[in-house]
Amino acid sequence: MATGRGVVVGIQTSPNLEGLTATVVRVALEGAEDAGAASELLNLRKMDIQACKACNSGWGTCRTEGACQIPDDFAHVHNILNNSLAIVFGSPVYFGDLSEVAKCFLDRLRRCEVNFRSSSRIRDKPALAIVAAGGSGLGVNPAIRNLERYFRWLKLRTTETFPVTQKHLARQQEQIYLAGKKLVRAARAAG
Repeated sequence: MATGRGVVVGIQTSPNLEGLTATVVRVALEGAEDAGAASELLNLRKMDIQACKACNSGWGTCRTEGACQIPDDFAHVHNILNNSLAIVFGSPVYFGDLSEVAKCFLDRLRRCEVNFRSSSRIRDKPALAIVAAGGSGLGVNPAIRNLERYFRWLKLRTTETFPVTQKHLARQQEQIYLAGKKLVRAARAAG
């Protein structure tokens, strides 16, 4: 693993590690690597990321310290994001929305950032948003809007969004690759 300040972190939340979502996140990371950045792919489905437990009447250490007190892999992933150059986030589309794992992770991340948004280490970090529908593709629009809403709330700087479908995959892969390259340029220009 190449964790560190010059790393573009790809997060993919599909159980299918060789499926559409994982593929397009990897394509974005290839673009980032070809632009001179190191990359790291995190498969959240292979990690222990539990649902928020609303500790202490809904505001545990996430509110007071910006850190979740649940002993799972969330803190590790949060730390990787804090130290990354940029972020690629990919979710499959389930029932017209993000995957349950994506929402679970993003909900906890949002709680940890709520009182620290002005001093957040992910604030203004360039981020690429991808949702991938393997079926009809009808759910990509509401899913990408939801992911964009999370990004806005977290104060990530969305560089591009991609609602991916099987039907348009070949054309979109080239665009996603180029977006991965642009993501690195945007991060270096800001940093």
